[in-house]
Amino acid sequence: MRQILFNVVGNALKFKEQGYIQITIRAHLYCRNLEEKVWLEIAVKDTAIGIAGEQQQGIFEAFI
Repeated sequence: MRQILFNVVGNALKFKEQGYIQITIRAHLYCRNLEEKVWLEIAVKDTAIGIAGEQQQGIFEAFI
């Protein structure tokens, strides 16, 4: 988890000169099979240039 956040925030910082990076973390409690569980939601939002639409699908393929 630490490494993923480090990479995502690092990339956001690398490709922006001004603007912002917002990190939101939410914990959702729920029960399953009589056990309490926590669903952790982490969102990173930034004002960097982003990835071009035609390249977005490729980033989820292996070795891209």
